[in-house]
Amino acid sequence: MAALAVVGLVLAISLKPSAPSGGSSGPGGSAPAQGSAKRIAVVPFRNIGPEQEDTFLAEGMHEEIDAMLSMAPSLMVKDGSRFKEQANDAGAIGKALQVDAIVTGSVRQAGGQLRVIVKLVDTRTEANLWTKTFDKAAGDVFAIQREIAQSVAEGLSIELDAGYEDAPGRTPTGQPRAYNLYLKGRALWNTRTKDNMTAAIADFELALAKDPGFALAHVGIADCHSMLAAYGYSPPIIAYPKAKKELQAALKLNNGISEAHSSLGWVYYNYDWDWENGKRAFEEALRINPSNPEANRWYSQLLMANYDPKALEQINTALTLTPRHPLPRAYTSGFSPPSGNSTKHLKPQRSQRAGPTYFLGPYAKIEALALQGKYDEALKIADAAAKGFGNHPTYLTAQGHAPWPSRPTQ
Repeated sequence: MAALAVVGLVLAISLKPSAPSGGSSGPGGSAPAQGSAKRIAVVPFRNIGPEQEDTFLAEGMHEEIDAMLSMAPSLMVKDGSRFKEQANDAGAIGKALQVDAIVTGSVRQAGGQLRVIVKLVDTRTEANLWTKTFDKAAGDVFAIQREIAQSVAEGLSIELDAGYEDAPGRTPTGQPRAYNLYLKGRALWNTRTKDNMTAAIADFELALAKDPGFALAHVGIADCHSMLAAYGYSPPIIAYPKAKKELQAALKLNNGISEAHSSLGWVYYNYDWDWENGKRAFEEALRINPSNPEANRWYSQLLMANYDPKALEQINTALTLTPRHPLPRAYTSGFSPPSGNSTKHLKPQRSQRAGPTYFLGPYAKIEALALQGKYDEALKIADAAAKGFGNHPTYLTAQGHAPWPSRPTQ
C-alpha cells in the first residue's frame, strides 16, 4: 500500500501552438514551400496593438492553429510556445524542435478591426516561404485562425481534415471579450502558482458571464481546481468534485471538446482512481485532437502507474510534441519501462536534459525508488527536495503522504 500511495502521489504532479479570402501575400511571400515539410511549430504571435490585454489573444491564437494543423495525418505539429521571445531565430527553433518550418506572426486589434500578419519560415535556410496579411472584423478571430491554418497547409502542399471546420467546438464563443478572458486565464493557469490559478478562475467566470455557452471556460475553471489540489493548495475532497461538476457542464454544452475529455480523464485517474474511465477519456481526447498536450502528458502518467508497456511510447509522444516541457523530460530521466508487470527494470537515472534544479527532477527518482520498494531512499530525496524547493506543498505532501516503513512516528 505504501508503494501504491507514493506512486499515486508522484504521478499526480503535473506542471506545468492560393491566398485565403481576406488575406494577401506580402513581399516575396507568394512562393510555396519546396517539398512537403513534415514537422512544423507554431510560435505564439506578438501583440503590436494598443491594448496590452490583446497579448493574450495574440499568444493564444497558436493553440487553435495547432489543433487545426494537427488534423493533417502527414504533419507533426510541435509546441512552439516556449520560443515566443525567439520567434526571429528560425534556425535555433528548428534545431531545438527538429522541425522543417515555423509559423510566426503579429496581431493588431484596434477600431473594431483585427489584422494578423503571418510568416511561414524555412528553418534550414531561414527564408520566408511566404508572408500574408489577414484582415477581419474583431469578432472574426476564429475565421482568421481557420484561414491561417488553411494557408499554412497550402504552403506545405498538404490537406487539412475536411471535416475540421464543422467539428464541434471549433468556434468556442462568439464573444471576443470572453475569448480574451479565457486566454488570459489559461496563461495564468500555466504558471501553476496558487495566486495565479485563483485569479484565473475569476477570469474564466467572467468569460462565462459574457457567454454562458462558452464550454472551454468551464474546462478552465475545472483545470484550476484540479491543479490547486494536485499542488497541495486546496483539499482534494473539495477541489476535485468542483472540477468534475465544471467538466460535466462543459460536456453538456459541447461533447466534442478534446480538453474537456482530457481534464475529465485526469479527475477519473488522479482522484476517483477509476483508471478504466480515465483511459477512455484520454483516448477520446486524443481521438479529437492528437496534439492535445495535457492529454498526451496525463495519459502517459496513467499508463506508467498501470505498468502498461505502452507507457514509454506515450511519454515519447508527449516529449516529441512538447520537447521543452518539464513533465515528459522528468519522466524520461527517471523511468525505464518494465518487462511485463515486473518492477525490476525501473531504476533511477540521471539525465543531462533535466538538470539538478529541475522542479520535477526529484520526483523521477522518488517514483522509481518507490516502485522498487526502496522507501528509505525515496524519503531522503523527498526530504531534500522539500528543503531545496522552499517547503513547496508538493514535496511536503510527499513526505507525509504514505506510511513510510522506516519513518519514526512524529
